[in-house]
Amino acid sequence: MIFDSIYNYKNYIGYPELYDVLSFLANLNEGKSITSNTVLMQGRIFCNPVKLISKSEKECKYEAHKKYIDVHYIVKGVEGIATANINHLQEDTPFDELKDIGFYKGKEEGRYYLRKGDFMVCYPSDAHKVGIAMEEPEEIEKIIVKIKVSGRAEKKIEKQNVLKAIRGNLIVSCQALPHEPLHSSYIMGRMAQAAKEGGASGIRANTKEDILEIKSRTNLPVIGIIKKDYEGCEVYITPTMTEIDELMEANPEIIAIDATEAKRPNGKTLDEFFNEVKRKYPDQLFMADCSTVEEAVHADAIGFDFIGTTLVGYTKQSKELKIENNDFEIIREIIGKVKHPVIAEGNINTPEKAKKVIELGCYSVVVGSIITRPQLITKDFVEILS
Repeated sequence: MIFDSIYNYKNYIGYPELYDVLSFLANLNEGKSITSNTVLMQGRIFCNPVKLISKSEKECKYEAHKKYIDVHYIVKGVEGIATANINHLQEDTPFDELKDIGFYKGKEEGRYYLRKGDFMVCYPSDAHKVGIAMEEPEEIEKIIVKIKVSGRAEKKIEKQNVLKAIRGNLIVSCQALPHEPLHSSYIMGRMAQAAKEGGASGIRANTKEDILEIKSRTNLPVIGIIKKDYEGCEVYITPTMTEIDELMEANPEIIAIDATEAKRPNGKTLDEFFNEVKRKYPDQLFMADCSTVEEAVHADAIGFDFIGTTLVGYTKQSKELKIENNDFEIIREIIGKVKHPVIAEGNINTPEKAKKVIELGCYSVVVGSIITRPQLITKDFVEILS
């Protein structure tokens, strides 16, 4: 989201399409009117004049779009626009793909009062509640410009949305393996829905089926994996291109890959495998599931977007390590040595630990079993009573 005065339009020269739009608005002659669906760039950018009467905030709804960026430019009056990240809201009515609009409800994260000459840019992640009266209802004249999002630009926006959604927040791991009592895509979808209602900002999930169900129930970003055992191979988290291709059918925002020193099936190294994956899916975000500082540093160097501590204590080279040892020494060391965001995961089993790793500088934190595996939670209670 951008809120600014049209007098500053030259500051956006580095963003060609937005700059063209702002230049057009800045150079509109006083009193000059534009017609409906005025085309600024064929098939890409068009604008409409709008007149409305502002009203109370309670009468307004959040709206958001997938295919277009909105630019709201005020010609007359004062309009309040409330904003919120779409990932933090609840769907009010189903998204209309044909009209490219959905309506949402939830907590406001910011409100701006736009006066003559002010503009606001709302990206697909920026749900916006327009037409709010500052005091009493008044007539507002504005121009709404629609900029079509396409190709690489859309992927770039999606990445920014994911980064914004999970930063400093909780990701809940909703997984149940075939031998566990909650193994069911239906149940995992409901588990993710419950996590969202509790305030989670992201979900980690296993299998294409679970991810598709979770996405049908929530609009939270998903870290997707497929756990699969291959004979004679220690790597089991998204170990081959077969699993990557399958995950891409579910379109998770992030895909996590085992980034330990162990070789993949057929003796393939992490570097060989990851290079193949990036060539095939250059715009996808990837998270490295690591077990040691050395593995984290290497994953960072070869270009993973996120560095995770997921496998600390779970590999032969890390079996003596615990995530919380020496005041989370391994996390502090990794943060100090890598440039990509670090996601804490693995035995973060209390709210206090989750808070601590964020305070240390982790980008976000994944919590799983202590929230989503009731058989393990029950076992802890039973053992302490025995």
